Amino acid sequence: MVDNFLRYVTRHDVCPEYQESINKARVLCAQATVELPATYGLANTFPGDFNLACRIFCPPDEGAGFWGDTYLAYQMDHGFDPRRVFLTTVALQPSVGAAARALAEDNTKLASLHVESTVQMTLELVDVSMPSDTLVQAYAGVKSKDGEAGRIEAVGVATFKHCFIEDGWERHRPSDAYLAAAPRVTVLLEKSLLNLLDVKARVVERLSKVDGCLPLVDLEAGIKLRAEVCRLSCGITFFKHVLEVYPSFYSFLPQELMFGFKEPVPNPRPAPSVENPNADEDAELQMMENEFKEGERAEKADAAAAA
Repeated sequence: MVDNFLRYVTRHDVCPEYQESINKARVLCAQATVELPATYGLANTFPGDFNLACRIFCPPDEGAGFWGDTYLAYQMDHGFDPRRVFLTTVALQPSVGAAARALAEDNTKLASLHVESTVQMTLELVDVSMPSDTLVQAYAGVKSKDGEAGRIEAVGVATFKHCFIEDGWERHRPSDAYLAAAPRVTVLLEKSLLNLLDVKARVVERLSKVDGCLPLVDLEAGIKLRAEVCRLSCGITFFKHVLEVYPSFYSFLPQELMFGFKEPVPNPRPAPSVENPNADEDAELQMMENEFKEGERAEKADAAAAA
């Protein structure tokens, strides 16, 4: 709808002096139609089977709720085999190091595998390397415990750089030089996740139909995310949790901090003092008691009406 209005403004030459700004707005509309569904799909699909399989080498994660150990246990109860998924990938994926590939040759070494570090990072996508057709066919030939082939999806590589995502919280902002010098983070992800991450070609295809807009798009910017990143003792890096996913054009707006704001009203409660230091607690208890009594009266009224 917004793009249709901007197209109308352009076609009728309503304000030619603002044409560049209008084109920039149309670029954002085109990016949004591609990237917003992709970020929604990523948020509901991350971390992927391989990264989930790597969770078996993590210590117990009691504070993560359903998306922690409970989710892994749930998937295992429904046929997910993390050991087979992990060993298949380290055996077939050419990008893993020799230490990881040795695990597929000698399964007894899995017992010594452990997580060396867990760090929360804000990352921006730099590059996507899709699995080759040969690799996809190799994955398709791997059989599950039940003898069924094609249960494990082919895995490629996503490369990320460090970035800063402003969200209104008081956080230390690293310098641009520090972010540029930080080492890239490579993560193994399923082909379906890589397809969602790789939005640039679809954005370019969409903008190629809009006159004067393609040069305005920033093709260097990638999808951003905040994640807990773990490194295994064999050198493999994986996503333990992906906490948030943002489109490439995300900008923090200070007015977002106003969500849930309420106009202040006079407070008749007495403030805490030396004579009455528990004034706030007493007032809250009284308020809870009044709400309880009001609920009881409402229940009696409903019962009387039903009778």
